[in-house]
Parts: sequence; C-alpha cells; structure tokens
Amino acid sequence: QLYALQIELSTNCNALCLGCVRTNDNYTATKEQIPKNQLLKKQVLLDLLTSKNGRRIKRLEFCGNIDEPLAYPQLLELLEDLYRLNPNY
Repeated sequence: QLYALQIELSTNCNALCLGCVRTNDNYTATKEQIPKNQLLKKQVLLDLLTSKNGRRIKRLEFCGNIDEPLAYPQLLELLEDLYRLNPNY
C-alpha cells in the first residue's frame, strides 16, 4: 500500500558534500553521470498524485539524494499547488 513518495525535483545542487553520490572522488566537482539542470516537470508530479494510486499517498518527502530541493526553480509554486491538491501532505 502506498503511503509516502520520495521525490527528486532536479539534478541541481550548489554543494559538494562529502559522501554525496553527485560528488567526484576528490570533492572538487560533480560526477559526469548526473547531468546538470534536469528538472522534474511540475505537471508530471501533479498528474501522478491525482491518479488512482497517487491519491493514496499521504506524505511527500523531498529527498535531496542528488538534488537540493530548494534549488528547484518552481519550488514555491509547486508547494502551493500541492497544498491546494491536499493540505494534509
């Protein structure tokens, strides 16, 4: 049963944290395998959450495994849309 959805909003991050999957071995740059500026389309997420299975999701988690959620250009707009969709997320 679906309960929570973990979301990566983009591939954007301004940090080079130790141990991050984005960071190269000497912590000076990001790895080539993770392209820059790839964004999740807001409508894709909204469509998923309004689908039959998506309506069962109770919690959203912005992971930050390969991105910094605050670096998503449309974050505030997305959060407003999500609140309108379900204020209890």
